[in-house]
Order: sequence, then structure tokens, then C-alpha cells
Amino acid sequence: MNNKNFTEEVSTLTSQAQGICSIDGLKIFIDYVLPGERVTAQVTQKKKKYAVAKLLKIETTSQFRAEPVCPLFTRCGGCQIMHMSYALQLDFKTNKVKDALSRIGQIDLKPNPCIASPLELSYRNKIQLPFFNEKNNLKLGLYKKGTNTPIGVDQCYIHCELGEKVFKTLQNLLKDSALKGFDEKTKSGELRHLLIKTGIKTKESLVVFIATSKKCLPQIKDLGEKLVELLPEVKGVVLNINRKRFNTIAGDEYHTLTGRPYIYEKLLGKTFKISAHSFFQVNPSQAEQLYKKAIEFADLKPDQVVLDAYCGIGTLSLLAADHAKEVIGIEVVESAVIDATKNAQDNKISNCNFIQGLVEEKINEIKDLDVVFINPPRKGCEAAVLEALAKRKPQKLIYISCDPATLARDLHYLCQNGFKAKSIQPFDMFPQTTHVETCVLLSPL
Repeated sequence: MNNKNFTEEVSTLTSQAQGICSIDGLKIFIDYVLPGERVTAQVTQKKKKYAVAKLLKIETTSQFRAEPVCPLFTRCGGCQIMHMSYALQLDFKTNKVKDALSRIGQIDLKPNPCIASPLELSYRNKIQLPFFNEKNNLKLGLYKKGTNTPIGVDQCYIHCELGEKVFKTLQNLLKDSALKGFDEKTKSGELRHLLIKTGIKTKESLVVFIATSKKCLPQIKDLGEKLVELLPEVKGVVLNINRKRFNTIAGDEYHTLTGRPYIYEKLLGKTFKISAHSFFQVNPSQAEQLYKKAIEFADLKPDQVVLDAYCGIGTLSLLAADHAKEVIGIEVVESAVIDATKNAQDNKISNCNFIQGLVEEKINEIKDLDVVFINPPRKGCEAAVLEALAKRKPQKLIYISCDPATLARDLHYLCQNGFKAKSIQPFDMFPQTTHVETCVLLSPL
């Protein structure tokens, strides 16, 4: 069947937004097509239970198809659904959450419609760009879809305006640089990645060069000083040393080359310090809607003790502190705990305490626990965390997740062990991509 051409109608989409056609009961997956479209495609890979095909022509176009604004769409791996109208993107994400919860979590409760992002483009406050060499010139780019091969980019359409200004200014400065991008094959070159973080409301940016060693420090310091001179909005330039191979972007060693190693951002009236290594939601305007909903779900009372598990730099902790007796945050990253403590001080909040350590180890050390927020990494909660929650039975449990599959897995356990899902609210934190954020309210049975 390989290389066979066929013309069929697309019936539905997978959770990764691939279109599905069927021929004689065999499912065929095709990128960049939409339900209801009649397409001609060529089979490129045949397996026992499915096949993969390459789109050749759209015979009948869906009314929900959009013209991608980015010329690199389909080549760059950053955005996957820019060919969908925004209304279809929201519908797709609602269904993605619904399908995961039903299929994996065995939860019948339907999610509310996905809440739209205030911005469909230019929303990201952070971008990571690999360095690479092209015809003996140092370049910055993004990765080709499904590969670790960089391609040059002139603009990222989902990156915020100030961040793009910093990126383009650096692109020009790099033209005169003798530095080289690190080549994995030859193990030559100094620069691995560039990280740009931006406070959208404060109009501040932080630039982090990620290199293989400190040898290039003088050159990058000079580059950083030129950048700050051209763009006063850049409040600091930092060098990170990553000597490891594999897929980790940053290492543990940081050197401040000019300015300060952090920026500030404002969220719902509070100010947050964001360091080079701090986690902060990439879409701050949508994060405000997410955190408002989480606080609404919690319905906090002045006499309650709140746990914010996986608290990061304390964003949700500080927002919850206005409504509760005490908030305790747990975070494994020591530097994030330092930032969270400083953020509480800067915002004159005295009823927040932050603990450094693993959630699964520290949760049982907390005596009183009325309401719990959990916002784990993509892999979800450790089993010991879920077991502790089932044992402690807080009055309210609010689970925030960036992965519907691990969310559904964890909710299945919780709902089998004394909790009931009361409300499920998806948020489009990542327009133009297949990713979706979800906030779930659970109560004990």
C-alpha cells in the first residue's frame, strides 16, 4: 500500500490534530487536514493497524480552515494547528480534554468549553532558540518538525513583541560574532541555546546564553553589553553552562554578565520576580484567567490552611493568600523557593511559607490541610502524592494540568479513592498549538 494515492473524506482528528481517513477499516493519519475535508493523499508508511499518509491536495476545503500567518508553518515544529480557525482550535481542545478524561480517567463529567486566550498571537513571554552554523555564520532558529535539526527564523509569530525586538537585535549583533554554534557531531562550537524571557506588563527582558563552557564568557559579555546599550529594556544578560549532552536545555551553573539575573512581571495586581531558571506561565494574560478560576473553585475562607503543591515561584500561593489564613507552598527547586519567599516579601504578604523538597515527602509533614492546589509537571503526580491526598481528604482539591492524559490518569485514581470531579475547565494557554491547560475542582465524597 506504500506510495498509493487515495481520495477520501477526513472524519475526525486525533489528540495531536492528525486527520483520520479510513479505507476498508484501516485508519490513515494525515497532518494538516480538517474534519469534513475531502483530500487526496499518498500513503508513506503502512503498519498492521494503521497507516500514515502525506497530503497532496485538498479537494474540498473546510469552512474552519485558516491561512497560517507564519511562512514556516508545517516546517517548524513550534505550532501544529495554525491551519485551524480559532473557533475550531478551542473546540478541538475541549474535545481533547473530554476524550482523555472519558477514555483514560473513565470520568463522565463533561468539561466546560475551552476558554479563549486574550491573544491568539504574540502571547508567549519566553522563547528558546538553538544556535547553529550556516555557511560559517552563526544563526538562531527553531527545530524542524519532529527533528533536532534547526532551521533559521526571522520571526516567531506567537512570541511577544518585546521578545521579538530583542531576538531581532541579537540576530544583527551575531552577524559580526566569531562565536560558533555547538555541533553535536563534531563536538565543536560554544553556544547551544538562547533563552529570552520577557515581562510583558513591566516591559523587561532577560537574555540567557547557554554554552558548553566558560571559555566564551568574555565574548558573550561584550555581546550582552552591546545589546543592553541598544535596548535598555534588556535588564540582564546571563551565561548558563551546560556541559551535559542529551536533551536538557540548561545546566546548573549561572553567571550574570551584565545587569541583574532576573526580571519582574505583574499578575493580578501582584509583582513577581522571574529568574533565568524560574517557571512562569508562558501566556500571562491567560494565566490571570486560569488563576482566577482556580481561586473561584477553591472558595477560600479566612480560617483555612491552603497547600500549593509544585508552587514554583509562588504565583498561585500569593494570589490565594489574600483569601486564606495561611498558604504553604512546596517546591523541589531551591532557587524557586528563594524567589517565592522574596515575592511574598515584595508583595508584603506575611501568611505564606515555602518549603523546599519533594511534594511526596513534604506533604505528610503538614498538619492542617483544608484546601490543596496541585500543579505538577507534564508527567503528573507521583503515586505517593495521590495516596497522601486520598488519605488526607482536603475539603477542596484543585488540580491544574498541562497534559490531559496524565491528568486523566491521576483523576481516575483520585475518583476511585474518595473524591468526585465537580467541574472541569480547559484554558487555551497555548494558541496555535495542540497543548491545553485544564483546571479541575474535586471534592471528597
